[in-house]
Amino acid sequence: MLLDAKAFQYSIDDFVDRYKGKDIHAVAGFEARGFIFGAPLALALKCAFVPLRKPGKLPGETVGASYQLEYGEDRIEMHTGAVKEGQNVLLIDDLIATGGTLAAGVKLVEQVGAKVIECAVVIELKDLNGKAKLGGLPLYVQVQKEGD
Repeated sequence: MLLDAKAFQYSIDDFVDRYKGKDIHAVAGFEARGFIFGAPLALALKCAFVPLRKPGKLPGETVGASYQLEYGEDRIEMHTGAVKEGQNVLLIDDLIATGGTLAAGVKLVEQVGAKVIECAVVIELKDLNGKAKLGGLPLYVQVQKEGD
């Protein structure tokens, strides 16, 4: 999709149409492909873009949240102060599979006192039921993939 300018533009335009006028203060995108979709969306919405990264990748002081993987644990971080108490945040990634990464993003945003208004992805691997880990938060999906 990223090699097809029209498809990529369509994806971004679809996200912009969905979220314009929704009082979003920040778009938080997950390393690495969430950056690709989140940054142009934040520009179009005229709000902040907040990168969510693996530990040790961001310079300066960070705050983080851990989450379970199939065989262990991982963590995501953002800069301290990047999201402020009371702000409305949109979480975006390219894909949701088991939902662990997005759920960690929700935890991270909420622990600083902000509100996740929705999670958005380009692709959902529906059979893995990752949406169940989002605690009832809405999930916007552009393409659902079922089975193999």
